[in-house]
Amino acid sequence: MAKDLISLPKELGTNLRLLRTITDKTLDEVASVSGLSKSFISLVESGSRSIKPFDLKRLLAVYNYTLSWFLSKTQDTIEGFIFEPSALVQTKNHSLLLEGSRKEGSLCILLLRPMRHEKDTEFMEIYLPAETVLSETFTTVEGEVRGVVILGTLLIEMKDKEYIIREREEFCFDGQKPHIFRNFTSIATKVLLTITHT
Repeated sequence: MAKDLISLPKELGTNLRLLRTITDKTLDEVASVSGLSKSFISLVESGSRSIKPFDLKRLLAVYNYTLSWFLSKTQDTIEGFIFEPSALVQTKNHSLLLEGSRKEGSLCILLLRPMRHEKDTEFMEIYLPAETVLSETFTTVEGEVRGVVILGTLLIEMKDKEYIIREREEFCFDGQKPHIFRNFTSIATKVLLTITHT
């Protein structure tokens, strides 16, 4: 039976402390860069305090690791885990639902192949219901973004231009350019995406 990683703070803390040790960082350094307090990080690492997914992302960014890499690695020590909807869940075949809900018709991002290193190419499937946006604000990623629309129509907004990608069309851009993925149509959009880290 799948377990909720947030309800396993001891296991989560052990993995975070190990990651900090491996990257040779002090609590002071991590606190300074992440914006989280030293005492909070210490409590999380000891398993005395839980951490929200957003703060977990901030913490992992200090170590130059992605959330998907960490979750994939954590699979080795926790036999199956699941986050509640609107957070992070592991699905069948080792896919990871990074955002959204498993409920039918909800926005979601599936990591199709767990990562074993922060430089691994990320393979994901993005599902955008009708008239939804992946992020309200412009986001960036490290690396080249490639994709193909397998259902519906995708609008990629950049600060200076917009691109409409239709079903069976491909796209590619530098992920460091601020962008937003949006489905402005009345039908669902599904996109297969790769992010090649440099």
